[in-house]
Amino acid sequence: MIAVSNGRPIAAMDATWLRMDRPENLMVIESVMWFDTPVDWDRLAGVVRRRMVARYPVFRQRPVDSRIPLVQPRWEDDPDFRLERHIVRARLADPGDETALERYV
Repeated sequence: MIAVSNGRPIAAMDATWLRMDRPENLMVIESVMWFDTPVDWDRLAGVVRRRMVARYPVFRQRPVDSRIPLVQPRWEDDPDFRLERHIVRARLADPGDETALERYV
């Protein structure tokens, strides 16, 4: 008998993105925040945790494929989730302008 995951099914469009993900074609969503002044990173992490991670479970979940052919993958809680792995601190090369950001991204 094969155990079926009890997570939430992944929507068809998200499953399509998941299936297109390859090392040379990463299907990830990035977010860039540009600050005029130094950031309190603990405070920023707290805001992201409250406003996104706590409110929308998908931000702390991972896709899991079914072991049964033709069954959609599912979202399951990531037991190793740590927000700190998802917030990257970066300092742009001088002059720190939009061109430097484009090069970084």
